[in-house]
Amino acid sequence: TVTVTAIDDAIAEGAHSGSVTSVVTSGDANYQGFALAPLSVSITDNDNAGVVLVQSGGNTAVTEGGATDSYTLVLSSQPTANVSIALSGSQVTPSPTPIVFTTANWNTPQTVTVTAIDDAIAEGAHSGSITAVVTSSDAGYNGQSIAPLNVAITDNDNIGIALTQSGGNTAVTEGGATDSYTLVLSSQPTANVS
Repeated sequence: TVTVTAIDDAIAEGAHSGSVTSVVTSGDANYQGFALAPLSVSITDNDNAGVVLVQSGGNTAVTEGGATDSYTLVLSSQPTANVSIALSGSQVTPSPTPIVFTTANWNTPQTVTVTAIDDAIAEGAHSGSITAVVTSSDAGYNGQSIAPLNVAITDNDNIGIALTQSGGNTAVTEGGATDSYTLVLSSQPTANVS
């Protein structure tokens, strides 16, 4: 009895095959160099091509002009070629981009830092998102789908109108001197303010 065991690599190959070859040696001239046909072996793979995303603290939350957050990306199997993950954000900026995994660093998590775009619009608590595009000459990874990452954003802008009097007060004279004051919005409006 010969026991056959699959080599447990980390490459996602799907169902594939291997072979066993034999070399016969003997002092019996009839068996010496006897030719045995290679034995074909069907192999069921236990690896899947995928990208694993882990959020620090279980979620991703940032503050405009303040706190950033991060998450990690790592591959679930060893690729046969480099895997590039290009990141883009709505309301947030992910960095660095792209993230590149090789056949050597595929199982080392890489950190993405998320920063809120500090605009001047009062939006209150709102959200942004990060999308990813995966490219590789490894067919198992090329076009791999990563669900968009939702990011909670704390706003640092408030709705308000500031009034400033010239000279600290407003004084006018009947039939004579005028005075002035200024008005300014505390945040950028999304439409004209009259």
